[in-house]
Amino acid sequence: MKPTGFERYTQNQLHSLFSTNSWSQLSFDERINACQEIANRYAAEHNVTACTVTHEQMNGASYGWQNSNTICLNTSLVRDGVFVTSYQDSSGQMHQAETPALAPGWNTLDTVYHEGTHGIQEASGQIPSTYISPDMDSDLYRIQGIEKEAYAVAQSRTLNALSETERISGNYDPGRSEYFASVKNDSFQAALQDAMQHYHDPNIESTLQSVISDRENGITPDNPSPSYQAINNLCDSYGIHHSSSIESTQAFQTADDGISSYLSNSEETSATSSSVLDDGISQESSPDMSSGGYTDDGMDSDSSGMSMD
Repeated sequence: MKPTGFERYTQNQLHSLFSTNSWSQLSFDERINACQEIANRYAAEHNVTACTVTHEQMNGASYGWQNSNTICLNTSLVRDGVFVTSYQDSSGQMHQAETPALAPGWNTLDTVYHEGTHGIQEASGQIPSTYISPDMDSDLYRIQGIEKEAYAVAQSRTLNALSETERISGNYDPGRSEYFASVKNDSFQAALQDAMQHYHDPNIESTLQSVISDRENGITPDNPSPSYQAINNLCDSYGIHHSSSIESTQAFQTADDGISSYLSNSEETSATSSSVLDDGISQESSPDMSSGGYTDDGMDSDSSGMSMD
């Protein structure tokens, strides 16, 4: 295992590196090494081989991806705290635009825990071959089991880390409202409500789970519901038969000033955290991964396989 230089740090000391002030003082290599140390310890908790943390420049609001034994982070996010988007103007010339990322230190920690959860799921045989990517349906993507779990675990652990860092320092972190806003933006309940309305199915989450389970087991039900058939047809139209990676965790929304203001004025981080998390999953900082389901939050990176966040 590659040395990180942070092996002797306590967990609280390690988490505090991702705080807004500490993160700004770390070099790029130190940031990557801190992420690797998080990945090492998280994997060790579950007796699986840790993913190697790498980085590459990604286009758009992508945080990172996980594939096999690798977690890849967006270089511009970790190095500069921005997302870089390349686009072509009407004359055909290429341009780049930079968008500041919300709470880049805390969201990098969130990403490592999120992608590390996928690594644990993969090592534990919990990744199904049927995976809904955001470009297929962003709401179904968010509510599928493996993504639901990865988001909940990462957000819970990051919120706990932020809260403990603030408790020890005695000061609110400057990026707290931005991180809370990013959690709100990735709301499970909002995605669930949208999916229920779109598919006219109040039980859309269980319907989605049934489609995934049936496809995994080669089951074709008699007289499937319209929502079941719609999801099944969606998978067929995208040629979803197998997946090998979880890639490109993306920020699909920007912070809402009203949410940021509300959260920044909350009196207790722990109280705010409990209201921010809405996944309906036990918010233990170290949940039982065996309870798993289906998890993935990625984007289809190419025709040869599914990418997961």
